Amino acid sequence: MSPLELLHDYERRVLERTPSLPRDAEVGSRWSGIVFRLGEDLMLAPMEQVAEILDPPQCTRVPGTRSWFMGIANVRGSLLPVTDLHGFAHSGRASNARNARLLVYLKEGARAGIRVDDVLGLRQFPIDESGNEPTEVHESLQPYIERTFRQGDQVWPVFSLAMFSESRAFLQIGKTAGPASDAVTS
Repeated sequence: MSPLELLHDYERRVLERTPSLPRDAEVGSRWSGIVFRLGEDLMLAPMEQVAEILDPPQCTRVPGTRSWFMGIANVRGSLLPVTDLHGFAHSGRASNARNARLLVYLKEGARAGIRVDDVLGLRQFPIDESGNEPTEVHESLQPYIERTFRQGDQVWPVFSLAMFSESRAFLQIGKTAGPASDAVTS
């Protein structure tokens, strides 16, 4: 027997004795999300909406913008607008989170950096277990909760970076005249 025939014979015998792995249909579809913290709230960002996770870069403030818009950062030679999600939710009051991270959202070449208080990892849920349970997420963030997952007593809200970055409230970063210049409107 040639060395190649011997290898094919080994492969055939191993495959005969090895139990097959379950197929996707048997396992069920899974949804994956990035767990992040904003104040005391834990939320998920859809994995497919997060291009990368970075330490918050140095930002250059842009005059005439709302306080929750941190400015423009140079990330590997590309300009990235950076928004503080905690400041957005709490009328401009940014947190001093030591573990702050930047979730980078990318769609059709347009990028946005969303600063969150912490990123805690990846979590998966069976896709058929999603729902729309009420959450205690800050009211200004409620319009961007696209679904929820339940795991035991914990309800996990899914914060859509896509819905947020395309919203009128997010896109209107310029200050307006009047006392409520940093108020968030959707």
